[in-house]
Amino acid sequence: MFNIYGRWLVVMTVLTSLSSVASAGVMNSWKMAKAPLLTRWDKEVSPTHALVHYPRPQMRRAVWKNLNGLWNYAITPARRNHFPGRADGEILVPYPVQSALSGVMKYVGPHHAVWYRRTFSVPKNWRHVLLHFGAVNWKSSIYVNGHKLGVHRGGYDSFSYNITPFLKSSGRQELTLKVVNPVNTGVQPRGKQTLHPGGIFYTASTGIWQTVWLEPVSRNHITHLVIVPHVGQKSVAVTVDAAAGTARVVVLDGITPVAGGTGPVNRPVAIRIPHPKLWWPSRPFLYNLDITLTYHHRETDFVRSYFGMRSISIGKVDGCNRILLNGKFIFGRGVLDQGFWPDGLYTAPTDRALRYDLVMEKKLGFNLVRKHQIIEPDRWYYWADRLGLMVWQDMPACFFKGRLTVGQAAQFKQELGQMIHDRENHPCIVDWVIFNEGWGEHDVRRLVRYVHRLDPSRLITDASGWVDRGVGNINDTHHYTTPWCNIPSDGRASVSGEFGGLGRIVKRHMWVTSHLAQYQGFTTESAELTRFRHLWREAWALEKNPGVITKVPGATTPPWWAKGRGDSAVIYTQITDVEDEINGLMTYDRAVVKMPVREIAKAVRGTERK
Repeated sequence: MFNIYGRWLVVMTVLTSLSSVASAGVMNSWKMAKAPLLTRWDKEVSPTHALVHYPRPQMRRAVWKNLNGLWNYAITPARRNHFPGRADGEILVPYPVQSALSGVMKYVGPHHAVWYRRTFSVPKNWRHVLLHFGAVNWKSSIYVNGHKLGVHRGGYDSFSYNITPFLKSSGRQELTLKVVNPVNTGVQPRGKQTLHPGGIFYTASTGIWQTVWLEPVSRNHITHLVIVPHVGQKSVAVTVDAAAGTARVVVLDGITPVAGGTGPVNRPVAIRIPHPKLWWPSRPFLYNLDITLTYHHRETDFVRSYFGMRSISIGKVDGCNRILLNGKFIFGRGVLDQGFWPDGLYTAPTDRALRYDLVMEKKLGFNLVRKHQIIEPDRWYYWADRLGLMVWQDMPACFFKGRLTVGQAAQFKQELGQMIHDRENHPCIVDWVIFNEGWGEHDVRRLVRYVHRLDPSRLITDASGWVDRGVGNINDTHHYTTPWCNIPSDGRASVSGEFGGLGRIVKRHMWVTSHLAQYQGFTTESAELTRFRHLWREAWALEKNPGVITKVPGATTPPWWAKGRGDSAVIYTQITDVEDEINGLMTYDRAVVKMPVREIAKAVRGTERK
């Protein structure tokens, strides 16, 4: 069944459609729609100020053009193959069509398409032009001046086109998109999106939901970077992808060069770093990179990047398998982060808002975030890199009955590979989580091998919670009433991937007021805090045990609390409320922290002894 918001969206869609007919297609100025709940960052958003920062921090060029802002839009049957003669109105890109910040906030079914159209100009000195999309959910067809560039399938990965051959010699250029999102009627990776929000599944984010931008390049330019630190060897390997040429890589401490190397493109350039400064959650030091591409003795491209010197591995500590950061065991004090916003859904209102959640996670004592069932824009990971938070990155789940077809399995694998391709250089990411609780689980062993081939430098969780196939680096258990883990074995570490879920209503900061979802409910702050402290004492007790005690004197079989020993990390659910779910440490609008920040942090850090 629809929750209150879902029904309200349908009603508003009908009323808006009638209004469009009555106004004979006259466009209205953009105005943010009224959602059940908003955030304090909304006032910073406008048609001229919609996510204005350069969206790709690890491969930055000096010149670019942001295409975020007002576009024309229309919602049509999916079978339609061109933009209708009359637009339905204007939409603020890159906020999803169902969101308040888009100005549209309409329900879109699986058999409908969202069309986008805008014009843009290109400076005369831009000889070769790339069109970039941060992410478009899910199947998008792209046209420039009526020429079809291609069809992209995938809701979370970036993609680009060289639009130079399709540009007119002068004047305004036209960009058109058609987007179809099957949501839960399909088997594509979709995470927690659904057409009928309720419980632990939420409103869909259809269409453009990350920044769209233009960038001038030379014919021979850098297309991708792969940056792999080798802490033990005190070096970093940088691979510069390009059609041809030589790459010059300079490593900088701030603005001071400390090392460098030169080599052919598409091969690793190994650079030894004297006295390397390591990346730690407590000291997240980042080196800068300047990368120059030359071809036939001429500089054809220059980009700036950064990286962190850090390693992640499994090793023995006191006879127990532990997760080691830079060869040292640090207990992972983690929190589940689902990345939804009441005003922007998948899209944070501003970069300051995007950063805010991470800042609060640090203040609340966490050193680890499980990014759950969504792949964030690049700038989210940039802030995690800068602030010092380790990240377990989920692959958004697909859901299916029976078996996947060959093509459907190939699509999941492709999007899994793109997730790694797009985010592989961020030091904050230490673990790839392929499946969650058996959702859409298939070909587990094959996919673990695939991810390991793509990125042998990080850990892999085959399945977080419930269904473990004995492969990958981590055995992950979900147990909400108390943190619990299996005994580490077979070269794998054990973790408690979800626990807690304490819920409490905070009036005037709710998405809905009925059919609320929570794991353990409380009516007072003091009762919630007492339980929160108790849960974290149990979590720290698991961490302190070396993982070798399996029998209890006088017991024929070990009780549950003797089975879960040698925990490397725990993940508390969750950082914020999300729609119907009220088990956040903060309300969905980020306006209220439900317990004192100081007391939360003391419990999470293990310094609370009451």
